[in-house]
Amino acid sequence: MAPFPIDPGRKIRRLARDGLGRLWLGGEGLILVEGGKVQAMDTLPMLDREEVRALAADPDHRDGIVAAIEDRGVVFVRVGR
Repeated sequence: MAPFPIDPGRKIRRLARDGLGRLWLGGEGLILVEGGKVQAMDTLPMLDREEVRALAADPDHRDGIVAAIEDRGVVFVRVGR
C-alpha cells in the first residue's frame, strides 16, 4: 500500500524522480507526489489521462520530467515549488 492516496481506479506503470527528488507516477495519466501530497496533471490538455509510456528526469531542468505520452509524442513537464 502506498503511503499517499491515489485514485484506486488509476493504474500506475512508470516511476521517476526529478532533480528535486520528487516522485512522478505515470500510467493512466501523470501524477506528482511531493511531501505526501498528490497532484494529478489531468488539467494539462496534452496529458488528461492519456497512457504514459515512459518517464525520465529532465536533464536540463531539475523541476521537471520528460514523458512519452501514448500517441501524442514526448512532452516536457515542469512544476516549480
